[in-house]
Amino acid sequence: MLKSIDLFAGIGGIRLGFEQAFGEDLKTVFVSEWDEHAQKTYKANFADDFEIAGDITKISENDIPDFDICLAGFPCQAFSLAGQRKGFADDYKGMSRGTLFFDVARICDKKKPKVIFCENVKGLTIHDKGRTFNIITNTLKEIGYTPFEKVLNSRDFGRHFCCGMGKKELRYA
Repeated sequence: MLKSIDLFAGIGGIRLGFEQAFGEDLKTVFVSEWDEHAQKTYKANFADDFEIAGDITKISENDIPDFDICLAGFPCQAFSLAGQRKGFADDYKGMSRGTLFFDVARICDKKKPKVIFCENVKGLTIHDKGRTFNIITNTLKEIGYTPFEKVLNSRDFGRHFCCGMGKKELRYA
């Protein structure tokens, strides 16, 4: 049985895909999402036997159970073509959303999972002429991982790609 954690979980879209791929061979052991409305919806979608943790910047990596797969859909607003593109300097309510990837690195450096799966927007790969993406991939290399990347277009995966597939679809609370 593989164990996963779901960081910046939103309503659980990444987890849903992994659960459909791995079935009963995957168990989620930790979830972090700071938005209370997203937490409410996540709870409607998944019946976990633990509470959803809040702000990952305030959680010690020592307080996270061991895991094999890190699912991390860190915030995209700082890199999106539709946003202000402030990158690592992005400020939202006194927090830099653009630097939250480094919490993924901090946790994975300590826990050493088999896989780190990060999801973001196409704009991340070209932000600041590619320098931001290079910093992120170099950070992964520094903690012992070999990054692979691919930009996907959701229209290539059918109408159910963004809202759930197969037996279970995401509900919105």
